[in-house]
Amino acid sequence: MSRPQHRPQKNKVTRATVDPTDKLFVRLAIDHLARLSVDPTMSEELADIGYAAIICGTASKEQMEFVGIFTAHILKDASIDAIEEYHCRILNMRKEHDKHPRDKGRNWNFLRGYLDYLAETNGRIPTKKELTEYLIARTDKYFNLPSASDGKGWTRMRKDCGLIDLIAKRTRH
Repeated sequence: MSRPQHRPQKNKVTRATVDPTDKLFVRLAIDHLARLSVDPTMSEELADIGYAAIICGTASKEQMEFVGIFTAHILKDASIDAIEEYHCRILNMRKEHDKHPRDKGRNWNFLRGYLDYLAETNGRIPTKKELTEYLIARTDKYFNLPSASDGKGWTRMRKDCGLIDLIAKRTRH
């Protein structure tokens, strides 16, 4: 009896990914950068519902309206203790956002560098090597990155930021 080739693994979550060459990826990367900017541990639910985008200045009109209505309901219906805790969470996100890049996590710096690379090259998608060299050459701007020889560290960061599918090298045409 043969075993199925693609058996689901226990306790493994399959994440949907968007190829870095897709135009949607840049929008998603900007949203993810905003999230990392206010919530580096990705544990604050308020960041998911629009607070990250508002704090970072990238919110849509719809996000602004939703958060306004959500906040109004909290103020109207919640206990004083719940309102106090809610405001502490918002303040913590704002404090995290205001940190200097050297005090932000490696994924934030990596993703920021990727978006800066795209801006400097008119949207040209880098290879893994090009992006790594770009970031290493700018250690005064991007902080907390792995050393040049830490291949596993770079791979883990690319995976965490959705950039695992960057091409290994450019092919000649």
